[in-house]
Amino acid sequence: MSQKIFISSLIFQNNNYGEIKKFIEHNNIKNMEFILEPNNASDFEKTLKLLDTIEFEEVAFHGPYKTCILSDSDEENWQKVLETYIHCFEIVKKYNGSYIILHTSEYHEENSDIALIKAKIIKLVELGKKYGVKVILENVGLKEEAIFSEKKYFKFLKDEKYQTVLDIGHAEINGWNIFDIIKENSDSIFAYHLHTNDGELDLHQSIRKNDFNINKFLDILKRGIGVNRLVLEYSPSVEKKTLISDFNFLNTSL
Repeated sequence: MSQKIFISSLIFQNNNYGEIKKFIEHNNIKNMEFILEPNNASDFEKTLKLLDTIEFEEVAFHGPYKTCILSDSDEENWQKVLETYIHCFEIVKKYNGSYIILHTSEYHEENSDIALIKAKIIKLVELGKKYGVKVILENVGLKEEAIFSEKKYFKFLKDEKYQTVLDIGHAEINGWNIFDIIKENSDSIFAYHLHTNDGELDLHQSIRKNDFNINKFLDILKRGIGVNRLVLEYSPSVEKKTLISDFNFLNTSL
């Protein structure tokens, strides 16, 4: 069964260009999901240099989330979000990225306007289409910070005919039933962010470290339910040898 296994650039956050390039080439990594943060000049330049000097089979992108907060009601900040995403869409287009991820945001203010947040999401998805860019949402926001419940999130996706990268770690912290979601909402799932945690903190640890039943998850995929676009999204604190071990495990398991 064919599958695409990506590595997220999150794990390389503390590495320089030379270290990242050497690691990618030495381990024959062909599919990457790069985080774009244009407002962080050094990281952004490092990302562009990697894209210019390494030949990948497929690249995808994760939109900016540190400074682009959709639940911030300030109009001036929203205009900055639009400008930042336009810049990102241009990058995705230039490097033929297969998609860019949009965080649905967490509560930023006590009275965050969910209707306004939805309107901003719709605006950014439509803006992406004008650039020929596929915008994929991601389930974010942990516990009381979550904008959407499981039910409301997938209803929004279906109402707007959107797709999501289902972040396994975030879903686990929020008590979502991942296996039921995959079975009942497979048409809404475009990819998976794979990482685990202790049930409390968003640690982005190995898929084989905590309580997540990775074998059950892979068995569901092997039976043709869901999609086989998997992204290992690990924290910089995870050892690189663990990343490669899990990468090889997925390759041999599917």
